[in-house]
Amino acid sequence: MFDLQFHQKDKRYVFIVFDIIATGSSAADSHVDKPFVERLRILNDFLSEDGPYASGIRDLDINRHAIMLILRKKWVHHRHIMDVFRQIQRVQKRDHSLGRIYSDDKRVHYTDGIVFCPNTKYVPNTHPEYLKWKWSDLITIDFLATLNQAGDGVQLSCGGPRNSLVELDSVVRLDPKDVPVVLKLVLRTPNRQAIMEFGFNADKGLWNYKCARPDKDSANYIRTVLGSLVNMAEGISEEELQYRLTNPNGQEWNNHMKRLRRSLLEQPK
Repeated sequence: MFDLQFHQKDKRYVFIVFDIIATGSSAADSHVDKPFVERLRILNDFLSEDGPYASGIRDLDINRHAIMLILRKKWVHHRHIMDVFRQIQRVQKRDHSLGRIYSDDKRVHYTDGIVFCPNTKYVPNTHPEYLKWKWSDLITIDFLATLNQAGDGVQLSCGGPRNSLVELDSVVRLDPKDVPVVLKLVLRTPNRQAIMEFGFNADKGLWNYKCARPDKDSANYIRTVLGSLVNMAEGISEEELQYRLTNPNGQEWNNHMKRLRRSLLEQPK
């Protein structure tokens, strides 16, 4: 199981592998019933210099520059989360938006958050204890944009049960400045609909168009959408995340913040 990432140092696309569920076609090669840490050990062995992947490249005399490079995702115990954040830099993109780049001795790529995976057997789709924390300004959702009945605007929806669509016009309000762009893209499609990525602007309370997603054939499922909305509502900062996971009194974060806010009001004006 992998993500496709653009390596910012090598300037090429690479596969970032984060899990393994089988190493062959037989039942004995299946690893879905093994805990996550054990699957990581198997993955590390498989991709090691003595493993099948590297050995196959050497035996077949394949030029590594002629194939997509495979790298392992960096997993650490949650108590080392501060080390992970130290390897993430804030950068300004060409469109002046803010991005984050993760960089270590092998991997250099954009990231939008931190993944927490339970040490359990593999669960298809989404494990209930699996969590992805994102910076609030980088949370995006893939909606289905469809031409409305009047033909002068768009409707946004997400995936629902039994391949249904959940209309979100009463919840998701698109920034008026982005409507012409989205409408133009929708009108270009044969069926007058397209999957597009949107981000929420907390300062305006509006959703902004980010990019088209021609690589996807369905919008995010309603559970994913609700999870993103909950993450935005909770607004857990990276400072709070690190404090709660590394401090024995992490549950006192809210009380500390209340006292700090109160002290700001008590300061002489």
